[in-house]
Amino acid sequence: MKRINSSVIVLSLFAGIMYTHAQEKKQLGLDEAVQLGIQNSKSLKIDAAKIEEATADLLEAKNRQLPELKVSASYLYLPLKPNVDIKLPGVSGAGGPEVHQVAFGSANLSVPIYNGGRIKYGIESAKYLVEASKLSTESDKVAIAYNVAQAYNNLFKANQSIKVLEENLTASQKRDETFLKLENNGVIARNDRLKANLQTSNIELQLLEAKNNYNIANINMDLLLGLPETTEIEVDQNYVDESDDVKPVSFYLNEARENRKDLQALDQQRKAAELGTKSAKAENLPSIAFTGGYVAADIPKFLTIYNAVNVGVGVSYNLSNLWKENSSLKQSKAI
Repeated sequence: MKRINSSVIVLSLFAGIMYTHAQEKKQLGLDEAVQLGIQNSKSLKIDAAKIEEATADLLEAKNRQLPELKVSASYLYLPLKPNVDIKLPGVSGAGGPEVHQVAFGSANLSVPIYNGGRIKYGIESAKYLVEASKLSTESDKVAIAYNVAQAYNNLFKANQSIKVLEENLTASQKRDETFLKLENNGVIARNDRLKANLQTSNIELQLLEAKNNYNIANINMDLLLGLPETTEIEVDQNYVDESDDVKPVSFYLNEARENRKDLQALDQQRKAAELGTKSAKAENLPSIAFTGGYVAADIPKFLTIYNAVNVGVGVSYNLSNLWKENSSLKQSKAI
């Protein structure tokens, strides 16, 4: 009995120290706890970055359908006299003009006309991926809300266990006082009174264990909600008494199927993969674009060119596709 009582005292002191560390108390309802968990979730911040990345990819895909306009200009200084040999009929090639500087500029315009549908498929695929990222975020929110609700329930149950054990301990201590009086009056034997004391000690140990479990559940809740670890959360004691209309199980199953954001995100990813396959196949097709350009050059005492405008249609085809395997096609099929 002395060993049990000494261990009880040590555990009591430890529990008291744990409670003194909880400097701040915060009363939270379930809805408020869920909102706080979603607000401080690190995974949702990562999801937000993924949405921004997918949106940027969509913008890049849309930019591919816009015209390309490139302008370049150069100025060259020639410190040494270059050898200029003019091959035009009737013009002497030797002893040409002294050239010490060259300036030229150009502007090139390219407007895509046909590329096998790569731009179109890329835009549609990027749209599906943006929607998939948003749906994945919603799915993560549901998962976080579920985890917070589970942690809230654990904290509530741990608190209720403490209350029940405290009531049992009070009743057991009163019984010990009664048994002590009965023993002093010779009504019961000493062993009966000691058995009752042992039960009281066991309840005290159970109570200390319950308080320790409550502290652990409280710390887990603090970490989940992004609160300081010293915050002691007070749960709403009446939240389980809130009565809502209970509906058949089939109703909740249908609601779960219709609102499974993870399945909806997977469907969007599959659609994006199908378009990715079409885009990869289009890489084996030629590209056609409308082209235009402007060139100007000035070589003092030798040559001046202005208003050299050109327009036309350009066709490009990567011949290496004939012997190279289409890795993009394999990647899209693997998704």
